[in-house]
Amino acid sequence: MYAVGYYLGSNNSSTVYYAQINSTGTLGTWSPTTGMTFSSSYHPAFVNNGYLYSLGGYIPGGVTANISFASINSNGTLGSAVATSLPTALAQEGNVAYNGYVYTLGGYNGSTNTSTVYYAPFCH
Repeated sequence: MYAVGYYLGSNNSSTVYYAQINSTGTLGTWSPTTGMTFSSSYHPAFVNNGYLYSLGGYIPGGVTANISFASINSNGTLGSAVATSLPTALAQEGNVAYNGYVYTLGGYNGSTNTSTVYYAPFCH
């Protein structure tokens, strides 16, 4: 299980914590691993095909279009994070991975809520 970034008082963090999910459903000890490429809060994060993704969110000064993703190593730690971007700044959007594509659903664009759906193929 992964906890990706957080809001800490007046700052965001790019720190990622992970814990093993035991066969009983309980969690092992939380440990820090490689962080994402940017610090944000109120961003969705998900795992797909051996990678952890974090999209958009709030950064100091507003909403961001940043995307950060990293490969998941066999021991649960993360490889180096890579940065790319959404077509527009979004926070609190939904994301679904399906059949080789990621879909970004709605969200807040910095001034209003939107119902726009964006999609793109995974590139790795």
